[in-house]
Amino acid sequence: MKRPADLSDVPDPGQKRQHVGSLATFATKDAVDHSKVLSHAMELNMDKSETLLVRTSTKEWLTTSQSSGVARRLIERRGGDIARATTVVRFAPNQSFPEHTHTGGEEFVVLDGTWRDGYGDFPKYCYIRNFIGSSHTPRIGEDGCVILVKLCQMHPTIHPEPQHTAWTDLGPAVVRRDGLEVASGEGSSAASFHELVIFGSPLETVKMMVLPGSGATVRIPVPKGGRELLVVDGQFTSRLGTHDERSWCRLADEVHFADGHLEVTAGEAEVYLYSKEGHLASAEIDLEEAARTGAQLEDEEGLMAGLASRPA
Repeated sequence: MKRPADLSDVPDPGQKRQHVGSLATFATKDAVDHSKVLSHAMELNMDKSETLLVRTSTKEWLTTSQSSGVARRLIERRGGDIARATTVVRFAPNQSFPEHTHTGGEEFVVLDGTWRDGYGDFPKYCYIRNFIGSSHTPRIGEDGCVILVKLCQMHPTIHPEPQHTAWTDLGPAVVRRDGLEVASGEGSSAASFHELVIFGSPLETVKMMVLPGSGATVRIPVPKGGRELLVVDGQFTSRLGTHDERSWCRLADEVHFADGHLEVTAGEAEVYLYSKEGHLASAEIDLEEAARTGAQLEDEEGLMAGLASRPA
């Protein structure tokens, strides 16, 4: 039976099972640093009506044991073991992890290295969606891996998806070649940029974007329902501050921006962005429902283990 877990809380290699309530969690054989264990009541940057910038490069890498091969930089989060979360996660090289089930769904972008599981090998610039109820068995090779992962931000019934969908080869050259060139508007001297739509539903639209470098000024639209951006490569500045590599921002609504745009100034190198838009007011899976699903999976696993242990 698959274990309820999420990608940012994936168990470290060599961990043993520990039960907390009805949810399956994991504890390392080494001493746990309880100052870095995330509270079930945790709330971080969860007001989706707030525009903000999170520079993850300034945040601490959180681990829960001396031998941990997984570290996280938190962006937004509600909850503990089962959490609605957006996180940058770093996996050390040469690790494997138990099979686990996504009780609230997950999506992630590979920022560095290569992600590997039963679905395949996914290097930098890949985008993956694993729908509610899907499962996989992650493994990390010698190059390690860094991802941006979003958990419990899908809905179970409004727009059902395949268990697993992956978009590969989404690098800057592909976005420029296959994407739409977006002008900054009539009468504007700002530069155009390219965007490639990857995924769309009534709940959200996901794009990859490339902004020109050489200090160009670009006006990024902020649609109804807002937008969030993650800098994969490069950097730019805006009225929010400096958006360096792996910075994340939430642009809450078009009414907060002049003419419905955020004006930015790129650095010398071109800027490659992950973008999600129109989603800030969209329905998502209820965390209690996700927790109940996890508890049900745990109860089923216990029952199967008990049956297997009975004498013939």
